[in-house]
Formats: sequence, C-alpha cells, structure tokens
Amino acid sequence: MLKKRAIVAVTLLTLGATLPGAVAADEHDAMANVRVLHAAGEAPAVDIYASGDQLGGPLDYGQITDYIQVPAGVYQVQVVPSGSTPAAGNSVMDTELQLEPGTMTTVVATGSLQAGIVPVVLLDAPEPGDEISQVRVSHFVFYAPPVDVALVGGDVIVPDLAFAETAGYLDLPEGEYDLELRLAGTSDVVFDADPVTLDDQTSLSVFAIGNVADGTFSIVSAVDASPDLRTQLEEGLEELEEELEELFEEDE
Repeated sequence: MLKKRAIVAVTLLTLGATLPGAVAADEHDAMANVRVLHAAGEAPAVDIYASGDQLGGPLDYGQITDYIQVPAGVYQVQVVPSGSTPAAGNSVMDTELQLEPGTMTTVVATGSLQAGIVPVVLLDAPEPGDEISQVRVSHFVFYAPPVDVALVGGDVIVPDLAFAETAGYLDLPEGEYDLELRLAGTSDVVFDADPVTLDDQTSLSVFAIGNVADGTFSIVSAVDASPDLRTQLEEGLEELEEELEELFEEDE
C-alpha cells in the first residue's frame, strides 16, 4: 500500500478576481467561474495565463485555486514555470478553453513533466440540497490502473474509475466518510485516505493525484458548492459591480 498523505485543500486566489478588461455591471450574468489544479508530477511551481493575461500563481504541485470569476468566452490557457511568461516559449501546458456563461469549470494539469502534461477540463455542476451533500472523485494518478472507490471495509461506491476519469456527484447525508481505493474488481487496497467530512448542503470534489513511477500518491479536496461559497460568489459579483460603476463614473 502506498504511504498515506493528508488531504489538502488550498485556496490561493481571491474569489471575485477577474481577468483585465472592463465588463459592464449589467453583464454580470455573462460571467463564468474557473479554477486550476496542479497535478502534474515533476513540474515546478507554475503561473497561469489566459489569453496573455496572468490569471494566478505561483501554484505548487498539489494545490488548487479557488474559483475565479471571468467574462464568459474563449481563452488560450497557458501554464508556465513561475516567474516566466508565455512569450518565453516554455509553456508546460497550452490549451484552448471555452467558458460558457454561468458555468463552473475545473482545469487539471495532470501527467508529468517528463512524459508530458495532459490538460483535463471538468464541468462542475454541483447541486446540493437540504440535508443532502455531494462528493465526486477524480483519478489523476499517472500510470495507475483503474480503481474502485469504497468505504473502508465496506461497499464500493465508485467502480472501475480509470486515469483522467471523474465520477458523477454522489448524494450523501452530511457526515464523515472513510474512503479507500482498491484495484478495480479486487479487494486489494492501494490507498487508505484520511476521512472526508461532508457538511450540510455542500458539494466536495476529491482528486486522487500522484505518479506510480515515483510512488507518490495524495488526495486534494475542494469545495464545489456550499452556503458560504454561494455567499462569497454573490459578494464577489457585488464588489465587481461597485468597482466598475466607480470606474465608469471616473471616465465620465
């Protein structure tokens, strides 16, 4: 069994941050939300650019940004070693991303620096409810075979999850869940994760990351939806509207 490492949930960028470029206050319904997970083994800390503008960074391996609000549209997302720029020609990931209005998207940089970094785009669609929480699991362990996600010593809740695949959201009561990963179709446990706590009306993404070649394995968790996150997003839009109104008043 691979050595257990703690679940990590890291927020690096402030909610409500936007790409440069003015957006009228009455166009806030055309905004989208995007976040980035650094799951590429051997890759250094990185900075993230979208269509030439720096979106965030530095982002270390195993870290995930918070959702960042940006105008909906098509972006060229480039990931470069921290301190560099896309103009230097050393992007470790370069992919086109279309963000539709009102959507939530997670961009995962997975794979490895030596074998090649693979971008994976996830459309986040959490729908927690009263007394209903949610969890979804993603498999980003490079070179690892398919796995079953199961309750410790109990039933399988996500069968046969292959590399770069993400299961749908599972509706569960709030509480603490002990999960383990098994080789698909067997009882062989390859990783026993720390307990996952689901709060009421909260949706949680759990990303298994690592590389079989060097024996690394860890879990990154991030909140997709919660009453607190909803409030923060709404406050972020209100702050953006106020800033833009002030900007337009200054221009007049």
